[in-house]
Amino acid sequence: MYGVFLCAKVLKVKQELYDKLYEAYGSLEYTEKIMLTQHLGFCPECFSTHYADRNDLDKNGKPKKKPRCQITVKCYPSAGL
Repeated sequence: MYGVFLCAKVLKVKQELYDKLYEAYGSLEYTEKIMLTQHLGFCPECFSTHYADRNDLDKNGKPKKKPRCQITVKCYPSAGL
């Protein structure tokens, strides 16, 4: 019983943390957001750190995961690195 309570408490604290992080990210200017996304390597729209290329498949026929920074630079070249 204690484990379930602890798990719920941890989830609540993490949710509060993520809400504050999204709020802080939302308050940044556009150029600051792009600079942060390129530095940390995540997509500024979906917040994913990887993308799957449907044309580059692994031996099981599933798309390979590639780092997001490759596509972020293509989408936002004016931000620079």
